[in-house]
Amino acid sequence: MDFRETTRALRLLAREPPTPEQRARVGDALRSKFEGVQSVAAQVLAAWGDRTSVETLRSWLLTVLKRPYGWAIRGVAIRALAKCIDSTDTGWVLDLYFSRPDRLLKHEFLPLAAAVDPTPARPRLTAEVRSSDPLNRHAAIKVICRMPYRDRETLIRPILADTDKYNRKAARSILSSLTSA
Repeated sequence: MDFRETTRALRLLAREPPTPEQRARVGDALRSKFEGVQSVAAQVLAAWGDRTSVETLRSWLLTVLKRPYGWAIRGVAIRALAKCIDSTDTGWVLDLYFSRPDRLLKHEFLPLAAAVDPTPARPRLTAEVRSSDPLNRHAAIKVICRMPYRDRETLIRPILADTDKYNRKAARSILSSLTSA
């Protein structure tokens, strides 16, 4: 396999409307042993951006999540999905984001969570600010500060009295940056 030729051919597919044959080629590329080929295939799906592409990317992301050292390719999947999700994806994206077991993994998924539609996301985000899980409270304010909510300060302010000192510090920092902007 010629890596350059394979990736060049994949990139050309992004310029055309998808056909079943092209989708099959991109699907094969997502299963390549080479992450560079997988990355270009994900970019093609993001360029197409239709519902089938979103579902393919979502499924692929769930597969690469199982890789113990897959942070680089997960980042590719996250960035690709962030370009093409719509309001119908809000629920599963936030479920995936808030279900990550630690701060670092939640942060890894922040670009995807921040790309959701703010309107349907708001109830979940405000609920997570009051969550019993300190990691989810922190994760919620990180998304909220990236959303175009006019009342971001009001949404984040409850964290100033958080039981977790890390969350209090983060809230102070975020609120300071919002008021100085």
